[in-house]
Amino acid sequence: MKNVNLFLIRLLLIVSSTFILIACSSLKTNNYSEKIVLTAVGYAPIASQKGKTFNHKMLNAIKASKIEAYKELAEQVYGVVLTSDNTVIDAHLQNDTIQSHVSSGLIRGAAVTKSYHRGAFYITELELKMTVLPAIKRLNSKVKTQKRLVTKTTNSHVNY
Repeated sequence: MKNVNLFLIRLLLIVSSTFILIACSSLKTNNYSEKIVLTAVGYAPIASQKGKTFNHKMLNAIKASKIEAYKELAEQVYGVVLTSDNTVIDAHLQNDTIQSHVSSGLIRGAAVTKSYHRGAFYITELELKMTVLPAIKRLNSKVKTQKRLVTKTTNSHVNY
């Protein structure tokens, strides 16, 4: 009887310590998102921009390269939708088209790391640290909550 009680106590200690170890390991968070930094580069040809003077074309190239860099970031965050179409007649390829577009999304928290022109192109480099995303999500949820409160308050006023 004494051996059975001793065995049960040992078994209980082993099982409880196993549960404690499992619980402690599940409290550990993965910090993969803290180490991820997305980078994007946008290029824009200066000479082909609209404008009467070189300076005006340069300003338009600056804007275009920044937009291209943001587009590249959106591709990394939200993905790219590809559509492909092939036409074959008599075992000969007649038509081969591939279209792509970025699924719509909002990029916040990106920072311009470099902006310069080299040769005939203006180049903008962006960086998005994934550590800022949780803070942005919290900010967005606060803004949505405030919008709902404002909407409820505005809808509750009735003019006669």
